[in-house]
Amino acid sequence: MVDDQGKVPRSGEPNQLTGSSPVGQRGPRRSYPLGDCELFFLRDGAFWLDGGGYFGVVPKPLWERIAQPDARNRVRLCINPLLVRTPE
Repeated sequence: MVDDQGKVPRSGEPNQLTGSSPVGQRGPRRSYPLGDCELFFLRDGAFWLDGGGYFGVVPKPLWERIAQPDARNRVRLCINPLLVRTPE
C-alpha cells in the first residue's frame, strides 16, 4: 500500500485502513465472551487483490481514497479469521 506521499509503509507501522498493528506483530491476545463461547480475532497475513474486482462498480477515484492501489492496480487486504471456541 502507498501513503499520500507515495511511500510504502514499513512493516513496523500501523495499518492505514484499520489502525491495527502490522501483520506478524503479536499483541495481547484478545478474546470476547459470547454466551458459552469465546471469540478470538486472529491475524493471518495479507494478500493483494485487483482493486476493480474487489470494489466492483464503485469508481476508482472513490475507492482509491480508502485503499491506495499499487502500480498493477491491486489493493492490500488482510486475512483476519474469527476463531470461536465452544465448551464442547
